[in-house]
Amino acid sequence: MNEDKKVQVYLGVISLVQQGRSMNDLKVSEIAQACGIGKGTCYEYFSSKEEIIRETLMYTFHKEFDSFCDLLQFDQGFEAGFRQILTAMEKALSQFSPFQTLLSSVGKRELKQYVSEEIMENIMLQMIQLIDVLLDQALQEGWIQPQHPREYQRFLLIGVMEAYCFQITNPQLKISAEQAADYACQGLQKALS
Repeated sequence: MNEDKKVQVYLGVISLVQQGRSMNDLKVSEIAQACGIGKGTCYEYFSSKEEIIRETLMYTFHKEFDSFCDLLQFDQGFEAGFRQILTAMEKALSQFSPFQTLLSSVGKRELKQYVSEEIMENIMLQMIQLIDVLLDQALQEGWIQPQHPREYQRFLLIGVMEAYCFQITNPQLKISAEQAADYACQGLQKALS
C-alpha cells in the first residue's frame, strides 16, 4: 500500500475542511478531486468515506501529538521545556491546527461514528503518559515535591495548562502570553511544592 497516496488523501480532506466544508457532507469524489487522484484510486486504499475520515483524524492527531512530544527535550530544564509547551499551545490555538479544524467540522457526537472507544482510550493513555513525562521531569529536578499523589499532580498540571489557554484566548483579560506563562509556572510550583 502506497503510504504517500494515503497521505495525499488525508491532505485533500484537510484542505476541503479548511475551506469550510463539513467532513460529514464530503463525498469520496470530492475528496479524490481535492487531492488530485481518481475516485477509484481512493477506493483502492479505503473501503468507505468513513474510513477516510477516521484515518484522516488519526493521521492529524498523531502528527500533532508527535510534534508536541518532540518539544519534550528538557535540555534546559523543566521550566524552559514547560514554557516551550505553553508557547506551542498558544501557537496551536491561534492558528487553529488541522486536527482542531477537523474536530470542529465533525462534531463531538459524530466523532464516535468515526473513532472507536478503544482508539479514544488509547489516545487518552498517550496523553496521560505525556503528562507523566512532564511530571517526572519536574520531580527529578526538584521543581515539584513528591508528597502529592500522581492523580493530584496530573489534575493540577492539566488545570494550569487549561487556565493558561483560557487566559491567552480571552483578550479582555488583558494578560500577555508571557505573563500567563509566568503565572502557570508559579501556580504549578506553589501548588505542588
